Amino acid sequence: KKKSRPTPPPFFSAACSMEEATRTTSLFSVQIVCEEGKAMRGLEAGLRELARARLHGFSPQELRIAAAKQLAEAEQLFVERDQTYCTSLRDELVGHFLRGELVVGAEEEARLSKSCTERMTCADLHEYADKLRINRSCVIRAMEGRAAT
Repeated sequence: KKKSRPTPPPFFSAACSMEEATRTTSLFSVQIVCEEGKAMRGLEAGLRELARARLHGFSPQELRIAAAKQLAEAEQLFVERDQTYCTSLRDELVGHFLRGELVVGAEEEARLSKSCTERMTCADLHEYADKLRINRSCVIRAMEGRAAT
């Protein structure tokens, strides 16, 4: 029996993160990017996935896929470090000034990213996801693409 392909989600990409808004304020940020006119469907689907992750956690396969993507992105950023704009350094310096964040070089950032990603477990993810509650402090950002002109 053939498995049918799952219906693709109604968004191009979705992500969530904890952001330090100020020295004393953290917020949970959800970003969903979808086609023009489909923001509501994309938002509903993204929030459903967020609830699914919090309730059921992540499978080892999902973790392996996410870790591989994270490592590939970190490697690409390291390889292209001399071709990037100074905005990333600017943002790091602002973070250091406003929130006391460490500023590390590209080599150290790549090493730390690799080390942390390789040590992450499904239990770590589930524990972290359980802390991400919309009713605590949350920004939800749904972005629609524009129709080609």
